[in-house]
Amino acid sequence: MRSATPTEYQIHVTIMDWVRANQAQMPWLKLAFHCPNGELRNAVVAKRLKRMGVLPGIPDIMIPVDNGVFNGLGIEVKAKEGRLSPAQREVIDLLRAADWIVELVRSPDEGIAVITRYFRNF
Repeated sequence: MRSATPTEYQIHVTIMDWVRANQAQMPWLKLAFHCPNGELRNAVVAKRLKRMGVLPGIPDIMIPVDNGVFNGLGIEVKAKEGRLSPAQREVIDLLRAADWIVELVRSPDEGIAVITRYFRNF
């Protein structure tokens, strides 16, 4: 039996499906991306990615577009019971100090609303 509570992966994919579906009306969404920080990997791949610059704590969805007030938008996706790691808290603080908006979302609707609000005056 499937759980009624969406997983982090399901939330993330639903948000990104919406992002892709709305790129024609909002071309700046073409810059939205996910940095592959999570997921289990073998030790060799993990070491290579770390050497290439993958950083722990980077928000799940990044949109490096200035909206006239802030320099960019970061979205950290968590399932219902998910918690921020210390690395995520540190990165969020650093991004906010650099005039980024960073939001924690727990549903696709929250993520889409965050993106819509960020670009409402665009």
